[in-house]
Amino acid sequence: MIKSYTPLDRMMAALNFEKPDRVPVFLNNALATSRAIGVHIRDIITNPDKFKEALVTSYRIYGYDGIRISCDVTVEAEAMGGKAAYPQDAGASLVKNPVSSKEDFFKLKKPNPKKDGRMPLMLRTTELVRKEVGDGVYIASSVMGPLNIASQMVGVTNLMLLIYDDPVYFEQLLDFASEITVEYGTEMFKAGANTITMGEAMCSVSMIGPHHYKNFVQPRHKRVIDGFNSNGVKYHTYHICGQLEPILEAVSDTGVASIDVDSPVDMIACRERLGRKTTFIGNISPAELVRSSPERITELCAHVLSGKDGLGLVLGAGCNMSPATPPENIKAMVEAAKTYGVY
Repeated sequence: MIKSYTPLDRMMAALNFEKPDRVPVFLNNALATSRAIGVHIRDIITNPDKFKEALVTSYRIYGYDGIRISCDVTVEAEAMGGKAAYPQDAGASLVKNPVSSKEDFFKLKKPNPKKDGRMPLMLRTTELVRKEVGDGVYIASSVMGPLNIASQMVGVTNLMLLIYDDPVYFEQLLDFASEITVEYGTEMFKAGANTITMGEAMCSVSMIGPHHYKNFVQPRHKRVIDGFNSNGVKYHTYHICGQLEPILEAVSDTGVASIDVDSPVDMIACRERLGRKTTFIGNISPAELVRSSPERITELCAHVLSGKDGLGLVLGAGCNMSPATPPENIKAMVEAAKTYGVY
């Protein structure tokens, strides 16, 4: 056992089913860090220096174990020619998808992560954060997974209809998107990230059924993980919003190193199902984090941490944390790990 764990040591121990001094804390709070420096969300997602300042300042205030660099779901689609709107205090959202017809798709070029849209901004933010905090801090940079990218390319409703109306085209979109995930994620890794987190909200079973996930999406998820592994990216995470229990084994079978699960999931039961196969990150409700007392947050964290002896556990929020999250509730999460997460 290491005598003195750095945040990176702690996170890597959890990812490798080793026993650190305590369960690490890793928050899904990138946009919420804007509050740490008194600016709006638009100020950080359009400026890498401001984004770095917010991320690092929040990390130093609260003392959690890793920094998640993510912004919104539009980055890849915007880099392909989509048009996004930037409200003052929320993530960007697409107002025009880059693909409106098959003809558009077949003319489309993959974006260059070093040149197109905000991809270079996110790479630069990763570089700046790594330079600021050094090598002892865990950094996870986020990209969208294939299904999320495809939904932003053509629109969510259109994509769901394609499963039935034109499954061949649906699969072509997924193949194209899978290549983007690997290429962009690999550049994030080169910029300084330890892990690549892939946002796949569309894979929730409330959006796409288990049959369609296993037949269409899981093969692409496997391909993405294989692509990352071949590029030296050995640590990777799928974050799936909402419920995923019916596809839990299928997601784990992709070879992904960790699964970032949302609050509707029975995390303890799911960890028991998988054993020492895939690390779990989560899963305190972001809504509870906003509205509940520190005592309630401590109680919720203690429940998650009660399964720590199975190893492979990271305490975190179930999904994106709101900027309205009270500072005392963030502190309660970190302190809960120190109290109830000690091995």
